[in-house]
Amino acid sequence: MPGSYADQIVQQLSAQRFSDITVEITLLGRIRIKGQNGQGLREIIMNPNTGEIRRDMWIDANGNAILPRLAAPGRGEDSGSGSDDDDDDDKSGSGGDEEDDDDKDDDDD
Repeated sequence: MPGSYADQIVQQLSAQRFSDITVEITLLGRIRIKGQNGQGLREIIMNPNTGEIRRDMWIDANGNAILPRLAAPGRGEDSGSGSDDDDDDDKSGSGGDEEDDDDKDDDDD
C-alpha cells in the first residue's frame, strides 16, 4: 500500500465500517482510495507526498451525495461532530504594540 497517508485513511475508513477498500495510483500519480459500507460508495483522491485530500466523494445507494467525514485518530468514528475553532483570528491577546482603546481590561475605571 503506497504511503503512510494512505494507510491512515484506510484505517479511518475501516473504523467507519467500510469494506472492499482498494488503493491504487491514478495516471497523475495521486492515490485513489475506494470503499463501500451500508450507506454507499466513497472515493478519496489524495496527494501521496503531502497527504492533501484532492477529492472526497461519497455516493449513497440511490446516487445521492453524502457529506463525508474522517474519524480522528484515537477518538473513534464519532469524532467529526461539533465545531472547535481554536484559531486566534480575533486579534486579541498579548504581543502587539498597538494601544488598547477599550476599557475592558483597564484597572483604573
